[in-house]
This record gives sequence, C-alpha cells and structure tokens, in this order.
Amino acid sequence: MADIFERAWGNYVALFEFLTKSEFDEAKGLIQPYNFATLYSYDLKAPNFNLFLLLNAVNYVGSGTPTDDNKEHVDQSTNLSRIQRLVDAYEVFLNRLEKIIAQAIDPTEKEEYAALQARVEKARDALEDYDTVTEGKWQIFLERNPNIPPEELPARRIIWERDNGYSMERERKRNLVRAANVQLNGWLRSQVPPEYSKIVDARNYFDDPNYHVDLPIAPQFDNTAMQHMWRKYPAQFPLFSVDEFLANDNVVDHNYSTEEEHYKRVEEKWKVSVKGRWGLFSGGGSAERREMEEISKKSAFSFKIAFKRFQEVEIFRDEWFQDALFETVGAKMSDMWGPTGILGRIPVSVIVARGTRIEVKISEEYRRSLERFFAAGGSVSFGPFFSGGGNYSKDERYMDYQKTAEGFTLQDSDKTIRLLGARIKRYHWKDKDAVDYRSGISLDDGRAFLRHLDQRKKP
Repeated sequence: MADIFERAWGNYVALFEFLTKSEFDEAKGLIQPYNFATLYSYDLKAPNFNLFLLLNAVNYVGSGTPTDDNKEHVDQSTNLSRIQRLVDAYEVFLNRLEKIIAQAIDPTEKEEYAALQARVEKARDALEDYDTVTEGKWQIFLERNPNIPPEELPARRIIWERDNGYSMERERKRNLVRAANVQLNGWLRSQVPPEYSKIVDARNYFDDPNYHVDLPIAPQFDNTAMQHMWRKYPAQFPLFSVDEFLANDNVVDHNYSTEEEHYKRVEEKWKVSVKGRWGLFSGGGSAERREMEEISKKSAFSFKIAFKRFQEVEIFRDEWFQDALFETVGAKMSDMWGPTGILGRIPVSVIVARGTRIEVKISEEYRRSLERFFAAGGSVSFGPFFSGGGNYSKDERYMDYQKTAEGFTLQDSDKTIRLLGARIKRYHWKDKDAVDYRSGISLDDGRAFLRHLDQRKKP
C-alpha cells in the first residue's frame, strides 16, 4: 500500500509549502511526501546502524509498475510508485553509457578491448550464477523452516548468508567484477574522446570500493568485533548528526485553517478537497462513517502544528554519483526519465522532524460526531500522521491521541524522529507527465489504506 500516498496529497504538500517556504521551483526540486510520516528507528548506541537506516531512506527513486499489494486500488497505467533503488537504477544507467562509449570508439577491433571485456563478462556471469545457486538454497531453507514471520525474513536471510559463507563469497566475486571493470574502464579512458571521459570516471568511482562505506545491517552488529558482519554500500547520507538533532531544539510552528486563502489555491492546484481529506475514517458503523465523511466536507476547522525540531537536510553522495551525466549524454535516454523512468525522481534532501504536536480545533457538531464514531469502534488518521480513536496502546509508531475541550491533539515524544518527505529533482519531465504526480487521493484510496492498517494491527 505504500504507493497510494506517493501521489502528492494536497494537504500534506500544502503543509510543506508553508514550512519549507517552497513554491515548488523545479530548479530547487519538488517536495515528495513520504508514505505518511516514516518513523526513524534510530539507536543512540549504534551510530553506524543509524547511517545504514539513513542510507536506505535516501536510496529510492523513480516510478515503475505498481506492486502487487496495491494493484487493486490504483490505476496501474498512471500511478507513480517509488519502488526502485537509486543505486540499482544508476547502475543500469552506467551500463547503458558503457555501450555509448563502445559505439563512439568502436573498440571491438582492438585486441586489448576484447580481452578486457571478456574478463568483465566472465566475472559478471560467475556472480550471476552464484546468486542463482544461493537463491535456490535459500528457497530450500524456507521450505524447511516455514514458520519464520515475514517481517523477519530480510534479517534472517542476511544472518543465514553470513553463517554459511555465502555473503563472503558473493563479495569476493563482486570484487572480481569491480577489478575487471576498473581495468577495462582505465583502458577505455585512454582511448575515448575527452567529452566521454566523465562516463568512464563515473564507472570507475561506482566500481571502486574506496567510494563505498561499511555499515551494519542491525544495531547488535554495530561494534568493531562484528565488523565482519557489515556490508558495503555506495556512500550517500543526509548531512546531519542524530545526536545533535536530538540535543538541540529549533522550534517551528504554524497555524492553519481551512478558511485560509492559501487552501483555496491548494484545492485548485492539487485538485484536492481540503475539508474532506485531513480525516480518513476506518471501522465503526457505516452510518457513523458516512456521517463523519459528510461533516468533514462541510465543516471548517483549524489546527496548529509544531515541532521541537524541523529541518530540511541535504543529501551527500560521493563521486560514484554524477548527475551531470543526466543533463548531457543521458538526456537522450527517454526511457530513463519521466513517470515511468527508473531515474524519474532523484532525492536531493530529506525533511526530518522530531517532537511533533498537532492541535486541532473543530466545531461542536464535528466533535460530537467524532465521539459517536469512536464509540462505535471507528478510528481516524490525521493528515500524514498515524492516530486512532483513543484506543491504541501508546506506541512510538503512533502519535498519542488526546481529546480536548475544543477538539483533540496528536503528539509524539520529544525524542521521536520522523522522516516526513524528500525534495526531489525530476530530470526531463514535461508538464503532461506531472498530471498524476499532482493528483489527489480518493476516499476509496484512503479507506483501502486504513483497512490495510487494521489488518496489520490484528494479532
């Protein structure tokens, strides 16, 4: 279900327009809200594991075919889903560029090229064959151990590969591929015209392990004695310290109202009914739910959102990532860009907050209807932040819900960090490509998402 809210949801985007003072200038990049607000499960005793989490937060890009779990709820022909890892997409891009170099210098007649290329292909084939064999053994392991919870499978596989030596052997074979590529690219660089040298540099940096970092994939591995359990990743992180972010406040707050002129512009620009979208309702009786939906559309309300710390943080990427290639030789690769391109959207910064508090003021009619809805077993999510009808146990995944005389509040602890979204650059998009990116969500989308949440909460 992660893709429903990857389409720009007008209210949430409006919030970022205020807080980032952004008018969505294409030169600076557009704000891309995350799927609601992602909880950053940092561990103060494991700073390297924190970097691993942050790396994964910035390593997604582009749009492609919707995943199986949301195909019933979205238009598969137009929906923008964010399912591609940047590193993987960028490697595909570099592989394409290598073919451009080969065509530019026609090295096939040179004996040195044939020998070096054969070495690369042999190393790649060996790695692919090994991955195929390893995958087969993993499937056998799963058949013999059918009761592993699905959420534990990624971590269990990593441990399984380490225990059996598969990951070490895979890394050795990857190093052989890197070494072969470095040697081939060094030769190519000596042959190509100067205007193509950047492509060779990008490939060299991408394959050179000196431009990678070793990181633990779990907090219990974050110590020098367990470094043999760490994995290599191309360096890319938000430029901020978790310790400093937790220690120093920089309070940001803003008041909003559905009567503000700004929201009228948002409704028109993002095709979103503002009054009907801040509350999405699940459970309860059908009569109570319909009542809540109707009153949400006609009632005005105001709210204040505040953060103990709110910051837009630039993403650093080492020299393996050279986006100058996107505007030069990559500009002609139309299948790489736009809504269906694997490099359609590149995160350039992330929006991070902690200590979030939302105070909502609603009409007396709205409050009475909300209480009846909760009494019937209903729950509600507010904007991009999880909440409920006062019946969730206190859990950092959800904000604490409290009724007030004028409405209700939603509040995180002062130390709860959330990743709210990213600023992304879109290369080679046309206005017609952005139609679905700027569309709102339907109530059916919202209901489907909340049904998904309800299922996840059931034991």
